[in-house]
Amino acid sequence: MKVGRGDLMVIYGGMFAGKTTELQSAMRRAVLGNKSAILFNHERDTRSGNGRVVSHEGVVCEAVSISDARQILKRVDGFVWVGIDEAQFFGPEIIPVALELRRMNKRVVVAGLNMDFAGRPFGPVPELILHADIPMLKRAVCKICGEDAIYSQRLTDDMQTTIVGGREKYEARCAFCFEPPP
Repeated sequence: MKVGRGDLMVIYGGMFAGKTTELQSAMRRAVLGNKSAILFNHERDTRSGNGRVVSHEGVVCEAVSISDARQILKRVDGFVWVGIDEAQFFGPEIIPVALELRRMNKRVVVAGLNMDFAGRPFGPVPELILHADIPMLKRAVCKICGEDAIYSQRLTDDMQTTIVGGREKYEARCAFCFEPPP
């Protein structure tokens, strides 16, 4: 009998880089391989309604919307793969939760922004990257010059760190075209 071994994949990068698409792809691979899978997202992400994860390309996957990362540990019995979208919203408690899931021999796939709108480390994602067995940087296309983009340029003057939005509030920018706030 083969003993399972958990691992942690962290998919990170700026907005519009395909992080959620990559997460959805991993969840589909689990299902195609006859593995049980569950996907979580933070209830703060209401862009597409609770209970689903929707990529910027419009691909929809059912998800369990929660407010506290610790709720994940109570809902994963019987699942081999655990997906978590928008990890930056969960705060630091997502780190011990992800590590515990890996110790429980789960295949953990986490997606999130690693930098905020000002180009600063964002929430727990930078630390999660350090623990990842499989770190995956996704790059978008710079809206200005068409080169690889890793920054999320905010298009409004609001200085709050966390503002949920899409193309109406953000665009992808490369390091050359990125304009950090004052």
